[in-house]
Amino acid sequence: MHRPLEQFSVINSRSLDETREIIATRYCQHSLSLVGRHADFDTHYHRVSFGSVSFNYLEYGAAVSIHAKPFENFYMLELPISGTAQIEYGKDRIISRDSIASLISTGRRVRSFWTADAKRLMVQVNRGVLERFTSDLLGQTLSRPIEFSMEMNVSAGAPAGLAEFVRHLYFQIDNRNYFDKYTLVRSQVERTLMTMLLTIQPHTYSEQLRAAAAPAAPRFVDRAYEFIVNNFENDVSISQLVEVSGVPARTLFAGFRRHKGISPMGALKRCRLKAARNDLLNPESSVTVTHVAYKWGFSHLGHFAKDYEGLFGEKPSETLHRTR
Repeated sequence: MHRPLEQFSVINSRSLDETREIIATRYCQHSLSLVGRHADFDTHYHRVSFGSVSFNYLEYGAAVSIHAKPFENFYMLELPISGTAQIEYGKDRIISRDSIASLISTGRRVRSFWTADAKRLMVQVNRGVLERFTSDLLGQTLSRPIEFSMEMNVSAGAPAGLAEFVRHLYFQIDNRNYFDKYTLVRSQVERTLMTMLLTIQPHTYSEQLRAAAAPAAPRFVDRAYEFIVNNFENDVSISQLVEVSGVPARTLFAGFRRHKGISPMGALKRCRLKAARNDLLNPESSVTVTHVAYKWGFSHLGHFAKDYEGLFGEKPSETLHRTR
């Protein structure tokens, strides 16, 4: 039986120690202390996650100081709802309020000071998934971590569109049917958010991504890709793709990398991973992850699970368990 999407975890706390434990569990080790004397410390925290993305709402109800260790496994977009937060990331510092949001990267310590009326809507994006997504777009392995500019003005233009998109999703997620009914929407949300972050906010690979942008794919790429999509259930070889495309293997691979962001064999693997996901989302009573993996040509279950999670943000077993 299909299990509904995880609801928001809703935590309300008047205990500073409990709040420290909550934030440490969800984010990273940190110190949290009150600024001045406040009798009305009252934390409200909501969270929902799917795949590589989570949406979070947080308010402390008092002026607080937060000293956090580097975010090792995620990036964090923080959109102000009210109040002010002074944020220090390494040597960079901004004042986040009104239309000034922040995008915190990985690798440096974070210090922030929230006013008592500060409320934030935050999007947490898995680092590994974002790096693999960027690597696919560039057609190469990343040489260093992605580092975003921290300050984001969301008052107009594309950043405003991103902020509106996040707010829309926040309210839609609370209606669980939105994501339960439209399974593909959930995976598209992850990709859309990552694409928007990478194209809107300056970062380490902005210039390379712009340089990688190209006109429509040449016909030889389309021919090979169509062949893959129509024949992924069969044994597809490089020699077949070379014959179908009409160009040497080296030209074919370069064309795929430039216009598809992936190799021909990578495209074939994705087709099979998507087919495997479809089987796991619509399982027969006796189906197992092992059976599905072998059916689609994945003989190494560890590699299958890793590739599947990298593409869909969850383990194959989690997909299967959710549908029962």
